[in-house]
Amino acid sequence: MDCEVQSVRVMDIFKGKATVAEVARQHDLTVSAVEGRVDETQRNMENGFKARPKNTREQDGADLWETKG
Repeated sequence: MDCEVQSVRVMDIFKGKATVAEVARQHDLTVSAVEGRVDETQRNMENGFKARPKNTREQDGADLWETKG
């Protein structure tokens, strides 16, 4: 599945239009692979709602170490 199709299918799962098992069967994937994609998408969405997303905080820490070097 390409990224666009993955996104659409994950949103279908979130909306209740499809189940994880249905998506796995349709695209010849394991259920755990689809669940992993759903979990990853959910974490990314939650992170997007935060004022300082995790990757920004991690980058700030990396910059701090680079300037002290």
